[in-house]
Amino acid sequence: MTCKKVDIIPIEVVVRNVAAGSIVRQTTIKEGTEFGWPLVEYYLKDDKKDDPLLTTARINLMGYGDNLAKLEQLAREVNVVLNETFRDIGLTLVDFKLEFGYDSEQNLLLADELSPDGMRLWKDGKSFDKDLFRKEEGDIVTAYKYILQQLRQFA
Repeated sequence: MTCKKVDIIPIEVVVRNVAAGSIVRQTTIKEGTEFGWPLVEYYLKDDKKDDPLLTTARINLMGYGDNLAKLEQLAREVNVVLNETFRDIGLTLVDFKLEFGYDSEQNLLLADELSPDGMRLWKDGKSFDKDLFRKEEGDIVTAYKYILQQLRQFA
């Protein structure tokens, strides 16, 4: 693995395969609704502003419109790999977030970790991620150890 210093784009890219979290709270979409085509959303990376959902028009006005097609393409590519990987170990990849940045040569790179802390995973329809902690529904350490143990078969 190579790590590089990057200038972070202040946009979180969220890929949703199944409805959960904010999309359920903010819409009439029912939790557990599977999307036939993954939904890619963009949020301003700013905790002080409560990470608001961004529209294409807002992203264009912020000066990042030229990045959208590439961000979506990369997010969908990551989704394919993660989806297959988690499916192979009996987990459903509900959603996840990514952050991107530019290196010194202006290459657009994934600039975030890929871990259960940045995604929702379900096992048999039940949380197997940080929602266990958030909702006080189980032991997050046990879930993470299970995921690690299952993923080791690919090492």
